[in-house]
Amino acid sequence: MYKISSIQGELIKCVFILKFVIIANHSQKRKEA
Repeated sequence: MYKISSIQGELIKCVFILKFVIIANHSQKRKEA
């Protein structure tokens, strides 16, 4: 496995969390509607 720089690792984590939050918000809105 190749090493990922700490900055890149944090950026990837943020992107994954952001995607998860957006998907969660979409599913919640569909349930309410």
